[in-house]
Amino acid sequence: MIQFDAPLQGIQNAESRLNTAAGRIARAANPEDHVDLSAEIVALLEAKNATAANTKVAQAMDDMSRNLLNITG
Repeated sequence: MIQFDAPLQGIQNAESRLNTAAGRIARAANPEDHVDLSAEIVALLEAKNATAANTKVAQAMDDMSRNLLNITG
């Protein structure tokens, strides 16, 4: 059986980073908090790209296992 633990863990890590960056951006509304919005936007983009990459890994694993099953009959 194919284990999808690695890409799923990567997606969970990206989600955590996204939530952290979003929380910091939300705090930017408070003038007392100094938030580097450009750094947080970069963090959001990194989380988006990490999610997309891990999704592609999971899709590739699924395709490979499907092809293997088709070959072995």
